[in-house]
Parts: sequence; structure tokens; C-alpha cells
Amino acid sequence: MARSRSSHRWLKEHFDDEFVRRAQAEGWRSRAVYKLQEINER
Repeated sequence: MARSRSSHRWLKEHFDDEFVRRAQAEGWRSRAVYKLQEINER
């Protein structure tokens, strides 16, 4: 099944996101780890 145009756009925006790239480089499955770390620091 082919992806829609909006799906392609979302994927591009997603993988261009700084936190997504950092999470992948550090071996995390989700960028949510950074939000959780921020909450824990409060």
C-alpha cells in the first residue's frame, strides 16, 4: 500500500526533528525520553 502525501511530509518532519535524531543516536526508541528527563529534573 502506497503512503499518502501527508504521510511522506509527516515522516520527513519527524526524522528532521533534532530530538528524534538524538534519540536514535543514543539508542532510545522515542524522543519522549527527553521530556521525561525534564520532568524528573523538576
